[in-house]
Amino acid sequence: MTDLAARKAALRVEARGLAAAPPAADEALLERLLALRELRESTTVALFAALPGEPPVERLGPALRARGWRTAYPRIAGEGLQLHRVAEESELVAGSRVREPPSGAPAVEPVSVGLWLVPGLLFAPDGARLGRGGGHYDRLLAHAAPGAPRIGICYADRVRAELPTAPHDQRVDAVATQDGVLRVSARAARGAS
Repeated sequence: MTDLAARKAALRVEARGLAAAPPAADEALLERLLALRELRESTTVALFAALPGEPPVERLGPALRARGWRTAYPRIAGEGLQLHRVAEESELVAGSRVREPPSGAPAVEPVSVGLWLVPGLLFAPDGARLGRGGGHYDRLLAHAAPGAPRIGICYADRVRAELPTAPHDQRVDAVATQDGVLRVSARAARGAS
């Protein structure tokens, strides 16, 4: 195991050991997300079905669709993820690791997504993200439209001053927590030093 892989593995263990957030944190974070300025400019929003310890972002689906936006969720496909449109969250089915759209749901091309709400175990102020280790989201985000905002979603205690990254790791443009939205500078989001 390389030094980078070992550091990431240790951080994953640390993140999984954090206490669950109180329900009030979920409500504050969901309200903050509905107020994002990026939502005013999007027609398709990529959501995710939360795993234990993640904010319940899927609860935004009905409110977003009521405003006229389409919602898309990832589905595990081999070593990657594919996006599929969902008309309501009751369509999500148990997949191999997460709840996901059924195989017959309409496909959504990543370049057509106007706003990405991105899960992660930990995030950093420079837009670095630590995922679960499979690289699924990094590969999916690599196909996103260049100007589509990526908002990392986590609880405030999951933001670290810095995180180790590899060249293939995809960054976010902002990190939303129950305490606020941390905007990443364009320079940091591109990985410039």
